[in-house]
Amino acid sequence: MVKLEFHQSFYEKYSHIHNRMKSKRIGILVLIFFGFSIFVVPLTQNSAYGLSCAAPNVTQSFEESDVVFVGEVVSKEYLESSDELTLIAESLFFIKEPFKGVFQDHVKVSSNEKFWGINFTQGEEYLVFADYSGSEIQSQLCGPTNLIEFSNIDLIRNISENNILPPLKQISAGIIPENVTCNDNYELIFKSVDNSPACVQPLTAQKLIERGWAKSE
Repeated sequence: MVKLEFHQSFYEKYSHIHNRMKSKRIGILVLIFFGFSIFVVPLTQNSAYGLSCAAPNVTQSFEESDVVFVGEVVSKEYLESSDELTLIAESLFFIKEPFKGVFQDHVKVSSNEKFWGINFTQGEEYLVFADYSGSEIQSQLCGPTNLIEFSNIDLIRNISENNILPPLKQISAGIIPENVTCNDNYELIFKSVDNSPACVQPLTAQKLIERGWAKSE
């Protein structure tokens, strides 16, 4: 009788511990599942992965971007794609205030709306940060592109006053070589080999010209 009571008592104690361990394992699995679901959301026709970007540094983004401007979306069209992760929209902007890399009245900006892309709305005004991809302009991933009312335009104006695109990027944007602009304390020269422009310090320019490697404008 004592032996039976001992086994029964041991079984009850063990079952209690076992159930507690089992509950903890289930709790951990639930936490892992929900934690994973926070970061990765399945794609649907009108949704994107639920990944978030860190708050961008506006000054750094300006320096790294090829194109920065304030513009209004005039029209928008979607490009055909067989890739489920791709939904490319081309938005035509009327440029209201160019800051960097824009020398036309209108530009087209592409954006992958299913992968960190900006969903531009026709008729709205945006501060746009973008990059050149060949001859195309693509909105910058995880950049500070935003509606004009949520953007610090005065900060962008201050930054743009002290920032000039490199010569080759100015040419890619449509500037002729003779009209390339250099930063203060730099001089515009042209390589003798291919007549391509470069911005160098005056002393360097003098040495390159004397050796016949470059010529001045």
